[in-house]
Amino acid sequence: MDKITSHQINRTLHQTVMPERVLLLCDGLLQINADFLATHLDSLLNEFESILFKEAENSKGDLLEGGQFSRLRNLKRTRYDFIPQFLKAVEHFIASIRPQIVSQTPYALENNNAQITELHLLDENMTDEQLIQFEISSRCESQNSFEIFLLGQRFGVLAAQPAFEADKLPISPKIFGQCLIESIQSLDLETLDKKTLYFLFERHVFSNFSILLELCNKFLIENGVLPNLSYIPFRNPELRNKKSPIALSGSSDLSVKNSSAESKANPIQSSFELLAKSISEKSWEAKNIDSSNIEEGFSSLRKLLSKRKQLLNKLGSFSNYYQNENVIGNSNIAEIPPEVLGSILSEFQINAANNPNTRVSIQHLKHDLLIHLRNQSTESVEMKLTEEDSDAIDLVGLLMDEALKDVNPNSSVSQLLSLMQTPLIRVVMQDKSFFSNHIHPARQMLNIIAETGFNWLDEHSQDDALHGKISTIVNKTVREFNGDNQELVDAYEQTNRILQVMMKNADAAERRQVNAISGKERLIAARLRAEKTMFELVETKDIPISTLNLLNNAWADVMALTELRQGSNSTDWLDQKNIAESIIAANLPKSKKPDAQKVDRLKNKIQKSLALIGYDQNEALSIAEILLDQRSEDSPTPSLLMVERIRFGGDTISANQNAYQLNAQQLEFMKQIKLIPIGTWFEFKIKENSTPLRRKLAWKSELTNNILFVNQRGQKTSEMMIEELAIELTDGTAKIQFENKRSIFIIAFQNLFNSLKELMPNSKDAKNV
Repeated sequence: MDKITSHQINRTLHQTVMPERVLLLCDGLLQINADFLATHLDSLLNEFESILFKEAENSKGDLLEGGQFSRLRNLKRTRYDFIPQFLKAVEHFIASIRPQIVSQTPYALENNNAQITELHLLDENMTDEQLIQFEISSRCESQNSFEIFLLGQRFGVLAAQPAFEADKLPISPKIFGQCLIESIQSLDLETLDKKTLYFLFERHVFSNFSILLELCNKFLIENGVLPNLSYIPFRNPELRNKKSPIALSGSSDLSVKNSSAESKANPIQSSFELLAKSISEKSWEAKNIDSSNIEEGFSSLRKLLSKRKQLLNKLGSFSNYYQNENVIGNSNIAEIPPEVLGSILSEFQINAANNPNTRVSIQHLKHDLLIHLRNQSTESVEMKLTEEDSDAIDLVGLLMDEALKDVNPNSSVSQLLSLMQTPLIRVVMQDKSFFSNHIHPARQMLNIIAETGFNWLDEHSQDDALHGKISTIVNKTVREFNGDNQELVDAYEQTNRILQVMMKNADAAERRQVNAISGKERLIAARLRAEKTMFELVETKDIPISTLNLLNNAWADVMALTELRQGSNSTDWLDQKNIAESIIAANLPKSKKPDAQKVDRLKNKIQKSLALIGYDQNEALSIAEILLDQRSEDSPTPSLLMVERIRFGGDTISANQNAYQLNAQQLEFMKQIKLIPIGTWFEFKIKENSTPLRRKLAWKSELTNNILFVNQRGQKTSEMMIEELAIELTDGTAKIQFENKRSIFIIAFQNLFNSLKELMPNSKDAKNV
């Protein structure tokens, strides 16, 4: 969608000409959005104000402190314009769902008439803010694709148009991103503050976006807008002793027991009901994580860690270096000089950068740090970590262990994340907000490295050039990091720019593949329609075999090509049909020979038409003369000229759907596959590879049941029938992937917190933490 400007945000519902019922529904949707946004945007501004206040308190120097408080005062002055501006933009897009009945603004007309002089895969003028907005909105869109799909169908009804695509839907992440770009101008912020606000927007609004989508869909359902429309993504749980057709994860024993009676009555239906329930729960697991639960304060995590240590000490399984037991006699404990600590950690970082393939755990790094501190100690003065720093390192160690527990230690993502462990120790020793700040630069850097490794540097499609670029950024950060978080911000932005280019190139490559196979599909449809037309024309006609062969092959190709160029209802297509009727009439027994002038005109048309599909002029003229002269079957016929010819479109034929013998379960899976939205990711097991291949469903056909899969880079990997995919799903060699690997550290924080709480001696202690 084109970029909007402030003077374009001027359309309101009351200025829009719509049917009364549609206007009332749009007004109801606007009210739902207003209630939702007022709550979450106000929470966003409160947190942003709190961040600015803390920065002002921590600033050193009168000049700097004055600047920080000036930013705070500016926010207090302008914050009350932000939410109304945002809602005004949202109303504009809702009111624009029927643009054809509203006069366009001069600016819009000017843009429509603008000529494109040069095409680029990447918008060269895209700013960092737009890149951040594109990233967070794309992430939210991928996490809520099902609900956006349903809402797009219902908005199509309101607009009296086809279903809205995600980037055109007024209530979608992309549109909200544009509204944010527009309304953030009212706050008059500096560039860095704007970036912070974007990430806060993702946290407060996009993390709760599923709630808004549910409210909007529910409102439209209650008012009779496609009330029976539903989409049930399917991923089977384990069904008692029978492996599920789409084996992702097992359902609970309780759900299996509760459904046992239904399974006996209707095993196929019950299988899919359990499957739908399982995927509904699993697919929401990652995106519905409550940020307040995973962002426990550092002090709370320390209390939980302390309980863990007490319990493990009783079991005798907690290592000494975890407890920091390195006391030397009765010596005094000395605070570690910053230069000493910085020198030790710099040595660690250089050593890690020089040995990128050596994976060392956080616990080993802490152990080495304690040894270095012991070597710096004397008999009278001992240098050791404070309990706070010790606990911070232990928590990071547990976090990294949790994040990497299912990651291949030899993979690129494992190598890159392991390299970041040394700067991470330095970060947590000087900045404990790492454990509570969702947009901390170190956490952002870890997440984008994980995303790069999982999605773009997997084992099956190793990109040496990309791996070199990312490794260079990470290696440079590890070597030069001295505790300044701005270095992490710079590294994140460099990595993000590379990923944005990769994503845009992948989208362009995928579009090319989809356009190619769509063209092939249109050719098949045009050929089937032409062949059907020819069959209807000659079905009851007694004409020579040579003429029949020509019409069923060459002339069917002529009509197919004409349909592709002009359409099946065009004058040219009807002319070609009329020519075929004239040829048939001329070859009927006892037909009257047309006058010479009419024959010449018809012969000229036949010659030109055959030239379109590859016949040279002499050959086409010869065939036309043979046809119109009504020669006998013993005479040379056009069929001899067509034996070895390649038909228009080559061997483009539709696969035989009847070649697959499917059982009842596979037939049911076929119905479910047809409901799966484009963009769903699958995992395929390959015999020669232990790691499944991730493939994206990029296109599917209702005409031929063909489906296209591409990889992360938009490159075609396979083209198959829906029947084949149903068989693979049944065999367990394919399954739908619902894990959101971009959120690996969000999930790791959640699992860390849960594991620490589970070790609490009793629930009362847990509640008091």
